[in-house]
Amino acid sequence: MPAFRAASEPLPRPDVREILSSLQRMAPGLVHELRNPLSGILAGSQMLERALPAGAPVREYAEIVHQEAQRLERFLTRIGQFGRLAADGLTLQAGLDLNGLLATVLAEGAPGWREAGIAVVTRLDPALPVVEGDAGRLAQAAREILQNARDAMAGGGTLTVSTRQLAPDELEFPAAARGRGPAVPLVAAEFADTGDGMSPEARERAFEPFFSTRPRALGVGLALAQVIALAHGGTLWLPPAGAGARVVLGVPARSATASPVS
Repeated sequence: MPAFRAASEPLPRPDVREILSSLQRMAPGLVHELRNPLSGILAGSQMLERALPAGAPVREYAEIVHQEAQRLERFLTRIGQFGRLAADGLTLQAGLDLNGLLATVLAEGAPGWREAGIAVVTRLDPALPVVEGDAGRLAQAAREILQNARDAMAGGGTLTVSTRQLAPDELEFPAAARGRGPAVPLVAAEFADTGDGMSPEARERAFEPFFSTRPRALGVGLALAQVIALAHGGTLWLPPAGAGARVVLGVPARSATASPVS
């Protein structure tokens, strides 16, 4: 007979890979079922806004309904990205230059960084090995990590983006991410910010979907970046940081097998 768990004994925390895999399977059906009624709410609230006179108290409520419905629509769009990655897989490109990809992503966002008062420093290893990966998906993962860093530096700061080849036996590479196969060197991109950093709980739960320490944040950015990394045969992790936070994206330096998280 199985023993009952004591009431005071905490439940084990689910493995993040299992959570992400389940979300990928659930996302298409969830988005489909919620988007249909949400479309009606959006259309109805817009009609009420147009029909009611400006300044009427009732119109204010219609505007609130419309705004919240739009927020839910953005949420569903983000959740749908998990399902699309599982369904579409990766479009692999041989000889992908991760340095060039990061430079392009940073250049695209340069005006926003300056506006936010954030200085961007790059330390890209010129001898970095190429990878086989999906350029669009890896750029998406980088943007998610960069947005997380920007949100952490609301008052400005410095973002340092660096790359290097990382051996699987290096101490800061998490043992659980090494897998059971032969050791494969990783190409690592590190994003270090000078924000407020993370509490121990936030570090532990950073890759859980819907977890965020910021009010009204969706909490899917790092989770989505992790799904993309795992699909490439790599991983995302948070090395210790004296101040601020460090997020490392690692993908194998040799060919990776494209598949959904499993």
